[in-house]
Amino acid sequence: TAKPLKTIAGTNGMLFRNCTKELWTSEYNFNLPGSIILGVELVLKTRRVSRIQDYTIQLCLNDQLIGDNQAIPHHVPENSTTYGSPTNTWGAELTKADIESNSFGVVISFQSNDQCPHYDRAFVDQIELRIYSA
Repeated sequence: TAKPLKTIAGTNGMLFRNCTKELWTSEYNFNLPGSIILGVELVLKTRRVSRIQDYTIQLCLNDQLIGDNQAIPHHVPENSTTYGSPTNTWGAELTKADIESNSFGVVISFQSNDQCPHYDRAFVDQIELRIYSA
């Protein structure tokens, strides 16, 4: 079952040197119907120019990064980008307790294109996190 959750609106980050500061999100208040975690899907709605690329798109738990970074290298940003899938657990061995913890969330940051450095802004307009369970 997919559960869209918390939306964070109007967050922006200015590039500092080559990377933005990390945006840590949590307290999604998931209440899963199933106990087996099948996948995690993140829909990220942003406003950024093509010179601003993914750096960190990763799950977090208890103030620690967990699993695999889902950042897409040299990604040309669109208004909406989907990371993960109904069958992708991001390389983390997630339990129902992990997902339902207030400390579970996602960490996001961006980087400047190496070939064309700049100080443009990146805006995160919406974060939609879906957990698939059985």
